[in-house]
Amino acid sequence: SFFDAQIHKAEAEFQAAVKLDPKNVKIRMMLVDFFIDMKMAKRAIRELNRFLELVPGNGEANKRLQRLQK
Repeated sequence: SFFDAQIHKAEAEFQAAVKLDPKNVKIRMMLVDFFIDMKMAKRAIRELNRFLELVPGNGEANKRLQRLQK
């Protein structure tokens, strides 16, 4: 459907932005929020874990990860 196509397009744009600036917390959290909004919690968790490998100890990412893993 058109809606599904738009979702895939939006995700591709977020992923492209992440590739350009992998340690940018704002971009990563926007992608995580997108996954949460789309009811993709497992993907949000994977994204947070990937980010934390690059930026260990990021408080915002750690908080979100704890919230999602409850």
